[in-house]
Amino acid sequence: PRSTLFPYTTLFRSYKTLLAKAKTENTDPSGKSPTSDLIVFPEFAVHPDDQDIIKRLADKTKSMVFAGLCLLERDGGTYVNVARWFLPDFRPTGRQWTTRDQGKKNPTDSEMKLGVEGVRPCQHIIEVDYGDEGPYHLSGAICYDSTDLALASDLKGKTDLFIIVAHNRDVRTFDTMASALHYHMYQHVAVVNKGEFG
Repeated sequence: PRSTLFPYTTLFRSYKTLLAKAKTENTDPSGKSPTSDLIVFPEFAVHPDDQDIIKRLADKTKSMVFAGLCLLERDGGTYVNVARWFLPDFRPTGRQWTTRDQGKKNPTDSEMKLGVEGVRPCQHIIEVDYGDEGPYHLSGAICYDSTDLALASDLKGKTDLFIIVAHNRDVRTFDTMASALHYHMYQHVAVVNKGEFG
């Protein structure tokens, strides 16, 4: 079910966190809105009806967002687990949105009991231009998909940051896995888990 608290608490906390960071680092002496390159929400964090809230947060902070959505219903009554990229596309005519869904191929046992199907038709690689630093490549996976060593091998040398959105109690295993992937893939690895679990 949709949480009535999400639109208020998540947007407010995310924005206030960025504002506090900008003030402590004195990176925004003008007092204008804080900015961020990327904001990540864990698996199952965003209800599909709240995507407009995510877009407002992205607009306010000039950010890309990678957010784990609640289960999406497909034709035939099955469900899929996806994380959605919200990518602002700035053009002379104004800002447009590009969205891409990163599917989860390996559902958990509890997800399969709910009728969730594993779907990952492709692995998205997002290229971001940072001017003189050259393009920066991002990719992400949902929870157990990050344990797929074939995926890690495929992304090695193609990405600069691998983001794992999770909703998992096994924090220690995921932290160890992130450290191992960091050395195996030779790139930054970020695990974003539900705050309750760490």
